[in-house]
Amino acid sequence: MASNEDWIIPSDMDDRRFFVIDVGGKRAKDRPYFDKMNDEWNSGGREAFCYLLVECISQQEDFPSYDFENEKITTKAHWEQMLLSNPVIEWYDRILENGYFQYTDDDGNKKKLELAPNKTNYFWQTEEIHKDYVEYMKQQGHKFPFPKNRLSMNLNKMKVSFNNERRKNVEGEGDNKTIWEFASLTILRREWERIMGNDKWSGAKMITNEHAGIIEQMAEENTGDLAAVKGKKLLEGLSKIIVNNQRQKDTE
Repeated sequence: MASNEDWIIPSDMDDRRFFVIDVGGKRAKDRPYFDKMNDEWNSGGREAFCYLLVECISQQEDFPSYDFENEKITTKAHWEQMLLSNPVIEWYDRILENGYFQYTDDDGNKKKLELAPNKTNYFWQTEEIHKDYVEYMKQQGHKFPFPKNRLSMNLNKMKVSFNNERRKNVEGEGDNKTIWEFASLTILRREWERIMGNDKWSGAKMITNEHAGIIEQMAEENTGDLAAVKGKKLLEGLSKIIVNNQRQKDTE
């Protein structure tokens, strides 16, 4: 699909159907260029592409074990589609940028809930966090913000280091209350970079899962731009496949 619209697809964090690229304007209105492309596509091009996928790429030894979900490349253009599709993502991105939740109390004063940079965060003030979200949605012109339980569900869906559970108060007495648990700001930012495919805060570090829980540990490898690394890996793999298959044909 091709479009000039800002919002094209309803893409969410767990969506695997689309790969979105932002095309430059160098060939804009270059009809001969696109006529040749269409002629190629309609004169055996689609069959050749299908052959490449079915007979070449899918026949590689490591193809059955390839993790498409974790190796997926998220481009800047695709990230913009996710932001437009799910305003919770946009709100959460702003929270990580600021490093705190902010809300207006009953007296009209602005209050902050800071995210600790180096330890797990436990918030009993779930209503205040929801207020931050609602106020942000109104600022952005969204008329129907999610209720608190839907916001919590969306945070879980985004696969970030967030957990909600019911606990007794700090002294272990009284009624159970819902507590929202977030990893440290450092970990939240690193894992968000991994999801987005860039190094917005770290400069060049990846997150690796140590356990399947709320805590994730930052790896020390200097990987550079994550999207570029994945893109280079993909291109190298495709080039190797094409070259090897051509050599096999030449031998035959």
